[in-house]
Amino acid sequence: MKNTLALFALVALALAAACTTSTNENASKGTDGGTVGSQDASTLMKSGVDAGACQPELPEVAVTFLNGNCMPCHNTANRSGSVILDTYAGLLAVPKPDRNGTPSLFASVGDLAVDEVTSGEMPVKFNSSSGTLEPKPLDASVYGPFKAWVNAGMKPAACP
Repeated sequence: MKNTLALFALVALALAAACTTSTNENASKGTDGGTVGSQDASTLMKSGVDAGACQPELPEVAVTFLNGNCMPCHNTANRSGSVILDTYAGLLAVPKPDRNGTPSLFASVGDLAVDEVTSGEMPVKFNSSSGTLEPKPLDASVYGPFKAWVNAGMKPAACP
């Protein structure tokens, strides 16, 4: 498990170092890296800390799924369940222990997200009648492309 995480970290660092296009240049040119109609799309697409280098981006298949099903709760601002899905780094992160301190069995937050979605536990919707959150199971045709991307190693999109 540690080897997998180390590999993910190395890939992210190598991509950031190999790219030379500035994120700020992309913003000034109006390119958004293929985001899909969301006010959080620019946040979702960029990750990392070196604003001067091209940052690994999420591919469109991930952006489409996450914007449509996960972003209202699992973003940098809300951090529902300490799960951040609006950055590439957030998907690669090791899940935090649960409320009881039990370590996660998943190698990455992306793996955890796939498990939650395929089991029908996520996403959730608010039931106004009961005032509670209830699972909103998705059809495999909705989560399938995202699951395939995660299972294939969560490779980032090429730098613009």
